[in-house]
Amino acid sequence: MTTITSISRGQIAQTLAQAHGPFMLHLEPHDRIRLLQYMATIYSCLGYRRKEVYVLRELLSTMMDVVVCSRDEFLKSSQVERGKSVLKLDMGNVGLRESEIMDGNDSVIRLVKYVCEVYGVDLTEVKLLGPGDEGKVSTPEDEPVEGHKMQYGWDELQLGVVREAVAIVEALPGLPFLCLCILQSIQPISLDYAIVAQFDLSALKALRAVLAPSDQTYLYTNSAKALVTARRRGDDRRIEYWSGNPVVSIEVTP
Repeated sequence: MTTITSISRGQIAQTLAQAHGPFMLHLEPHDRIRLLQYMATIYSCLGYRRKEVYVLRELLSTMMDVVVCSRDEFLKSSQVERGKSVLKLDMGNVGLRESEIMDGNDSVIRLVKYVCEVYGVDLTEVKLLGPGDEGKVSTPEDEPVEGHKMQYGWDELQLGVVREAVAIVEALPGLPFLCLCILQSIQPISLDYAIVAQFDLSALKALRAVLAPSDQTYLYTNSAKALVTARRRGDDRRIEYWSGNPVVSIEVTP
């Protein structure tokens, strides 16, 4: 097409970049999401993966702003309803769960995985195993001696992207999948605790050489809590061993 029209990919990208600026903040959230979606699609068609995921990160941020705003409105309305006879209780705590609507959550997770993959981080490096997947555990021959795949990319950028990914997955509520705790603060329920644990441990496995000790501690403790919560809710999936090869050699001693 460049040969026929004498229009290069760079010219198209330069024209497209003019649609991205501070004036986008004056748009309504849904219009901003639609515009960012179109921009990411065109960058993808041009083969500009880095620019595509740059726009996708902003798209995810805008989408999560909408989720948080809708959650706040729901909580405010729920707090008003708590004073009415529908939810009026004299003593005790009762947990009420609204109907679970997970539409769109899988798409958001796929976007998060794709963004991290382009930046050189595989958030599915640590596998989720079901009851019949005992034979699918990766063996030492499948991995390098270091215990993880060869990483590429800028460490500081990867850390920022991983933090965003973990925060997004933890914040997905599956609206209106919320828990109304009567006579207590209202806390939203997370989307999928097994996925949260998988992302945490995959990030820890891939970036442990550059992660600060505090970040490593947070990812590990958060994954452990997520796994406990997942098991308590009947999720029988488990995480494969993620910390490389613990046995270096075996020798017979007298």
